[in-house]
Amino acid sequence: FDTLNGGIAPIDSLPPTISCPADVTVTGIPPVQINNIAPQNITDNCDVYNIGWTGAGATTVNAPNDPDASGGFFNLGSTTVVYTAT
Repeated sequence: FDTLNGGIAPIDSLPPTISCPADVTVTGIPPVQINNIAPQNITDNCDVYNIGWTGAGATTVNAPNDPDASGGFFNLGSTTVVYTAT
């Protein structure tokens, strides 16, 4: 008998899709706690292992392992929240 060893390297070429909530405008004395801004739906053709978010603008945040920005405190001004799924 001869034995041949090999490997398989699956490649996922389709990125996950994320449905985000609508823009939110809040009044209050900053910093203001913002709720209900979690992604509404995350889908992928395989498992989603990590969900995180970043904030840029008036509030700068890097939360690569936090799946929900809800409950966070935001400064006066505009902040763009971007969710990522890998």
